[in-house]
Amino acid sequence: MVSKAFPDSRKIDYLAGKAFFLARKPLKLAHEPNKVAIWPQGLALKPFRLAFIANRLAREAIYLAGKALKVASGSNKLAALAERLARYAFSYSAKG
Repeated sequence: MVSKAFPDSRKIDYLAGKAFFLARKPLKLAHEPNKVAIWPQGLALKPFRLAFIANRLAREAIYLAGKALKVASGSNKLAALAERLARYAFSYSAKG
């Protein structure tokens, strides 16, 4: 029987990596508030919509970073850094 006390490091890396990716995206969007973004679906989004999307992505990044920290039991410094970056992105996108 495999013990669940030690989580799979790949899961931690995946969650932390996804949190970093999601945390960077709202920061990129927040730096270009007056531009119209074209997404792969071909939809043109207006700037106020970008702020909403950035906020939602930042919330998801915070959630994933918290999940990575829970899985890592606080021992993974990358996950802790991802959570701090996500919280910064959320506060930055909320201001814009």
